[in-house]
Amino acid sequence: MLKRLSICGLFVMLYAMSINAQLPDAPDGKTWRLEWSETFDKTQIDTEIWSKIPRGEADWRKYMSDDASLFEIRDGNLVLRGIVNPSTAADTSKYLTGGLWTKGKKNFEPGLIMVRAKLQGGKGVWPAIWLLPSDDSKPWPVEGEVDIMERLSSQQAVHQTVHSYYTYNLGHKTDPVNTRMVEMNPEEYNTYAAAILPDKVMFYINGKETFNYPKINDGAEQQYPFYREMYLIIDMQLGGWAGDIDPKDLPVEMLVDKIEYYKPDVISGAGDITDDSGADFCICNKDLEVSNLKDSEVCRVYNLQGMLVGETRGEAIRNLPSGMLIVTLPGTARKVMVK
Repeated sequence: MLKRLSICGLFVMLYAMSINAQLPDAPDGKTWRLEWSETFDKTQIDTEIWSKIPRGEADWRKYMSDDASLFEIRDGNLVLRGIVNPSTAADTSKYLTGGLWTKGKKNFEPGLIMVRAKLQGGKGVWPAIWLLPSDDSKPWPVEGEVDIMERLSSQQAVHQTVHSYYTYNLGHKTDPVNTRMVEMNPEEYNTYAAAILPDKVMFYINGKETFNYPKINDGAEQQYPFYREMYLIIDMQLGGWAGDIDPKDLPVEMLVDKIEYYKPDVISGAGDITDDSGADFCICNKDLEVSNLKDSEVCRVYNLQGMLVGETRGEAIRNLPSGMLIVTLPGTARKVMVK
């Protein structure tokens, strides 16, 4: 029997645009809608979005500089460097590091942020990708901090962490656990991600969940301040948590290939209904058959990573892969399970 298409919105496009097909599953009953992306395909850093981080008193800002040698757009990558200061005449700091943030220019409502990056290592090297609250009127970390990724020295792993008044000031770091050290291959690009949801923060590497930090006791004792607007920080740091710096390991680079920001979107529509074209489809023995397609219409099938599995203007699509797929027609889309 032919099954009618359920209208679920045109959400298939966000799958097709995901970083290296590593978009994690959305919360139940929802899908991820791509809101913004940065591909670093221009010759200059976009100053409408990004600012160079100025030097500050905190360990992570101790060596920050706006020196041009610390920043580069190269082969579609943002390159941030940590170096030995070649001339202390103008700047007495022994080391210089480059970092960017969106503070005061672009804020991110709760959702999913994914960053594809490659990280060089060395003694005392400390690259990071993280979020701080747009409203910084209260002292850190009352409004929360979400560390999507931090790498220390030459570890074959990264740290993913949340900080808050509950974890830092009150010292509750195990109930629930607020950090996880996760192995990765530093010789390759990896996609680091965090999804901030009303009831938990979920962390990922290369599309796989690494751990999550849940909201407990309705967020009592300022345990869950993370569900708010935040700005993004991407920076090469030296020293601090990573310890002593070895100048022989410098310069080092952090390469950022792409950033994507998604918001959760409710999957709309329910029941058996017919789309405007009147087309139907059925799947039997891993074959998809369609009917009532107009001459100009195309039926397409995607996997959940946005890769096109097949398309037809009327002929059957044979031997579909097993798993969850998305069947689309103009104006319609439906998830189906092929066994």
